Amino acid sequence: ICIDEFSNIRNSDFKFACMIIDFYTHKIIDILPSRTTPYLDEYFSKLPIKTRQKVKYVVTDMYDGYISATKNGCLTLQLLLILFIIWNT
Repeated sequence: ICIDEFSNIRNSDFKFACMIIDFYTHKIIDILPSRTTPYLDEYFSKLPIKTRQKVKYVVTDMYDGYISATKNGCLTLQLLLILFIIWNT
């Protein structure tokens, strides 16, 4: 899976929302209203165990909430790829 955030202008409770995408099909799996660590931890913990066991790889940025939630929630995670991008303006 791939996880990233985007500006959440529709919901004033959270500044950023979270999108989870299938790496192979590029289809959206889910859009979450928040990217906070407690929200992500709860989201992954509520997924069926069989679903969590299917996640082998995660592509994300360096946001700690994504890293900790996927490490804790995806039971058979083999690789966590963290992208670090530097913008030079």
